Amino acid sequence: MGALSENTYNEGYHAFLNDVSLVANPYQYGDERAYQWELGWKNGAKEARDAKNDYTPPYPTNIAPASHTKTEKAVDNSTHFTSNPDSGNAVAIIELMYFVVGCFFLFILYLAGNAAFGGFFKASNGIEKETTKAQTNLHNALFYQLSDYGKFEVKFDYSVYAYIDRINYENIPYPDRATAMSEIASRWCKDEKINRAFLPKVVLKDIRTGETIASKRCILL
Repeated sequence: MGALSENTYNEGYHAFLNDVSLVANPYQYGDERAYQWELGWKNGAKEARDAKNDYTPPYPTNIAPASHTKTEKAVDNSTHFTSNPDSGNAVAIIELMYFVVGCFFLFILYLAGNAAFGGFFKASNGIEKETTKAQTNLHNALFYQLSDYGKFEVKFDYSVYAYIDRINYENIPYPDRATAMSEIASRWCKDEKINRAFLPKVVLKDIRTGETIASKRCILL
């Protein structure tokens, strides 16, 4: 720091502490003088804050900030913002909101993926065990309505494919088939272990051809 710069720095420093307005425009001596004056002024401001001086004179407005001091001013403003407790709380709340919304959408995507593609995958051993009671109830319903015990294939989305003899279904009068299908499906869907969030369904299939005979979504029951 040259002699001129040092004097200018001290001048700005004492100007702040003594609340002296800048009389001469430091820019008339070039950007370097103005820059050093501003550094001195800021240093005085820092010392006053450290000494818990409640009075801070207004920053001089009769000089334009030097181009190389804009970055400093931006950094100083950002530091002041983040050091404000209220600002920090607001940022934390916003980040928490983003996290909660993100988790919610991921959960929705998970449910939608299971509903759309879960029927293509065989159920895990855990789901097979969970639905043991529901399978027993469905066997009983099939036997009561169709005189067919059925063979089951449980899916990953808690759907179930019941393979039966088509003739047993067609023996039911056509007007009564929808009611019979609802009675059969309800024995599966209303079991407490069936996760209805995945939109499972009960599907009757021909045990010889694999063609779908009838189906019912649990959400419709």
